[in-house]
Amino acid sequence: MEDSEAKINEYFYLIDRHILKPIEDRLIDTSCYATIILLFAAIDSLGKLMHPNSKAGAGLRFKYFISSLGKNYEKNKDLLWELRNSLMHNALNSISFFASTYMGEDEHLEYYGPNNMIYINTRKFFRDFKRRFKRTKDIILNDKLEIARIANRLDWAADETDSYLFDKPMTSPGTIYFLIEK
Repeated sequence: MEDSEAKINEYFYLIDRHILKPIEDRLIDTSCYATIILLFAAIDSLGKLMHPNSKAGAGLRFKYFISSLGKNYEKNKDLLWELRNSLMHNALNSISFFASTYMGEDEHLEYYGPNNMIYINTRKFFRDFKRRFKRTKDIILNDKLEIARIANRLDWAADETDSYLFDKPMTSPGTIYFLIEK
């Protein structure tokens, strides 16, 4: 159980450190594209861990987790999946418009304009995701069966940089450990 908890805690740390912290520290939150792409990546990842069927496809996993953010996300999960694919695979957005200001949060996930485009307020989306992420961590870490189920979907990996062959001297950072999803 100790290794299982360690894997899950490391996984959550990676999401905190590489997705939530850069947005929170305002390093990227003014870039709506960067914010939404990072959030979509985290949703993909957590959907893979949380979906009841470990063999569910990416679309089902994404829609499963994004629906847990609230009823408006549930209602728009198909369109958000379409947007996720468009942004992640070719950085094109033709179905929505974004804003990162606090103004317009009440209109988040509403449709506007003659083309009926969905409005996404990336700060509200971030806060909704962060709230759900915290609840997800609490649920998993307080349930031994969930810990075992989730940990089974993660595996340790290591990058043994000393084993690389370089033709020039270098200072190695040493072995880097990280997690991969099975």
